[in-house]
Amino acid sequence: MTTGIIETLNVHQFIRRFNECRPNSFSYEALEIMFEHLEEISDAQQEPIEFDPVALCGDFNEMTLEEIKEEYDNIEDFEDLNVYTFAVEIPSTNRILFEVF
Repeated sequence: MTTGIIETLNVHQFIRRFNECRPNSFSYEALEIMFEHLEEISDAQQEPIEFDPVALCGDFNEMTLEEIKEEYDNIEDFEDLNVYTFAVEIPSTNRILFEVF
């Protein structure tokens, strides 16, 4: 078991700290969704998740569906993306937050 000091962040602290480390990596709305997703995983596993913005930038991406289709040959629509990975359409935008696969 790894030991260390755990600091609990709320959504606003998560977004502020993330943007201090990795500015312009994700929109505010995408970071809100990411936080909620990570919180759900932490609750389900009953384990804290380490706050590591560099790793999260490798684990998640924010793109339009057209950009995703250009990057991934096997994706034609949002439903295809959901077959492969966690994906959420960001409200009031044409962007999608998804886990890289």
